Amino acid sequence: MVCLFWLWPSPAAGEGLEGFETPLRERLVAAFRDDGLFLRKGGDAYAVDHATMMLYAVRSGRRELFGDLASALEERFCVRSDAGDCQVVTVCWRVRPGTPPDASGTTETFLAAAAYWRAYRVWKVPVYGERAVSLLRGYLWHQWKSGGHWMIRNYYNYSEEAFATNSFTMGYAPDLLREVGETLESSEFADVADWSLGFVLAAQTEWGLFHSVFDPEMKSLYAVCMDSPHYSPNNLAKPGDSAAIALEITGSAPDAARRVLSFIKSRWPSVANAYSLTTGAPAQGKACGGGMAYGHWAQVLRLAAALEDGLFASMVAERLAAGLDAESLSVWDSAQLLLAIEESRAIPAEEKRR
Repeated sequence: MVCLFWLWPSPAAGEGLEGFETPLRERLVAAFRDDGLFLRKGGDAYAVDHATMMLYAVRSGRRELFGDLASALEERFCVRSDAGDCQVVTVCWRVRPGTPPDASGTTETFLAAAAYWRAYRVWKVPVYGERAVSLLRGYLWHQWKSGGHWMIRNYYNYSEEAFATNSFTMGYAPDLLREVGETLESSEFADVADWSLGFVLAAQTEWGLFHSVFDPEMKSLYAVCMDSPHYSPNNLAKPGDSAAIALEITGSAPDAARRVLSFIKSRWPSVANAYSLTTGAPAQGKACGGGMAYGHWAQVLRLAAALEDGLFASMVAERLAAGLDAESLSVWDSAQLLLAIEESRAIPAEEKRR
């Protein structure tokens, strides 16, 4: 049973958030079903949660857990679609037991590919590398060039057999594509890595945060007031989302990733959930006011760890630990925190003391 592996002792114990690993795992066990799905409130299972836990399994060395989660992903989330004379495999962004899959998710597809690729690099299992490449080809199936614009379209609707006409900046993975392209010596992935990096960098604002959406149709409708198809609804950007975007470019464009972390550090400890891209001020209103969710703070902790900013990573971990109530966390929060704890262990000890 998959649940048994959540109870394995941690590879290391220490201060900060590490003491919360067991309650976090228990929170996920409570959401886990025998058919391999982690159900959120409302009865849906989300591929982002599942892929995050696959990444966690690799980072924590839980090989058997990874295998069980990978099998569930293949059975419940992976969808094969006709693409001309061949088939492509994508990851459905959300499933509900007893209902057909509705649409692919580009972020979910590349996160699952990243989990397989890391598993392949760590455990040298050829089939994991093959699955990573297969999913990345499904991811590339979403790309589109028209009118001078290039993007990875946000989703493919399985029943309507149609792609979205917009894209989310969070759905790009330049570092992963570059690593796979260099390993395989394949321009198929290397070229898209370059285009992806250009896309993401074009979405970064003067404040360091990223615009969240790219929509050429909106640009055509509002050409006078839109400089670019990149924009953020209500002109608001979220530091947590920007941290997630920056995580995928720490290797390709570390300075751009550091700009996101610098924005957050400059507003520490009172970091809001969203900021105005006009003034840089915290957003007001019930929908966007207040502090960030635990899962978004986990993204910030992961970014600090990836950039080896050990001092700030320790500050984030200590603040989270001081107010963390594991029982109140969502499945997404719990999964993100577990992965963040594991990745923060990789920071050299001397960096943590800086």
